[in-house]
Amino acid sequence: MDPRDIAETHVHCIDLLNRYILAVHDKDTEAFVNSFAPDGVWIRPGDQVMRGHREIRAFIGPIFAAERLNRHVLVGTVVDAQGLDRASVQSLAVVYEAERMVDGRATMRPPSYIAEYSDDVRRIDGRWRFLQRKTSVIFVSRHALPLAGIVPPEGDTG
Repeated sequence: MDPRDIAETHVHCIDLLNRYILAVHDKDTEAFVNSFAPDGVWIRPGDQVMRGHREIRAFIGPIFAAERLNRHVLVGTVVDAQGLDRASVQSLAVVYEAERMVDGRATMRPPSYIAEYSDDVRRIDGRWRFLQRKTSVIFVSRHALPLAGIVPPEGDTG
């Protein structure tokens, strides 16, 4: 691949990740769902697998409706361009949460999770989307708010 094509793929993939995170922060269900291909697959902790926009929307809608604030700090992103319309992406996000905001602010707590993402990304009809997104959570804080499929290890007091 031409280095300019590789650089363009990198830019598009990073943009997709950032738009996904902004959709989470804004609780924008449609932007979130549309970050996936129409037949995209989202694999989450706890053996949860959602296929297509309908299943992804059904899962994320109630989570976005809940009174909970979170912010993802994206780190460690590596893009492997595999042609003009395809890439694999590995990234990490440190996730902070709060149950509510007061006067536009939330009380800062330790991070709740460190999420690892493994993505198969494609350009479909001129738009980059997740064909498959696998979310893994290895680190879970005892301060984490309950979320389907993510459970702190038993017996962990730290």
